[in-house]
Amino acid sequence: MEKICSRMQDRNWRIGFLIIASLIVMGSRATYAYNQHHVGQENFLKASLVAGEIEENGEAVDEENGFELREGITKKRVCFKNTGERAVFVRVAFGETFLARGDEMLPLEDTYVTLNWTDEWSEEWQLAEDGWYYYKRILKSKEATAEVLSSVEIAPFKDMPVAYQHATYQLAFTMEVVQYSEEVAVNDDALKKAFNRTATVINDVVTWN
Repeated sequence: MEKICSRMQDRNWRIGFLIIASLIVMGSRATYAYNQHHVGQENFLKASLVAGEIEENGEAVDEENGFELREGITKKRVCFKNTGERAVFVRVAFGETFLARGDEMLPLEDTYVTLNWTDEWSEEWQLAEDGWYYYKRILKSKEATAEVLSSVEIAPFKDMPVAYQHATYQLAFTMEVVQYSEEVAVNDDALKKAFNRTATVINDVVTWN
């Protein structure tokens, strides 16, 4: 997983672009990874200007967090935070996989895992044809979105084939942000380059085009 900061220059404005990936793993012993590095096209962009993190249960995801797989509901309160110094546009995506022993990928079975999304997930995020969910607001510095996921529910093991009982379930979130500017043309150019789309902003409410 990686977080990428790119520096783009247009009309003497500096536009930051950041990617953050978080892997949530549930297995016989689960681990979390949150690794990051910075890559610059021309020069390094200070991470403090454009930065963010995926938070779970009120804490940034890191390798120290883990839990034993158990049937029933496990609390997973996920949100996205702007830890930088600039307001940003945000989009996120997620994916699920079942990995059997030996890292063999099993077919995804929704009946074995239920993701309990919050109302804010459907109200404040827009699913686009590219598979990304776009945040309908400008996320200001040091602020976080409302929680999008509240818990994950695992079906009883007796209802799963043996291969799934010994498999690892993975839920991966990816977060991308682009620095917001007061200049419409600058936003359009940056969003087109980073997200391949544009947006209209009125009173911090974002309409994605």
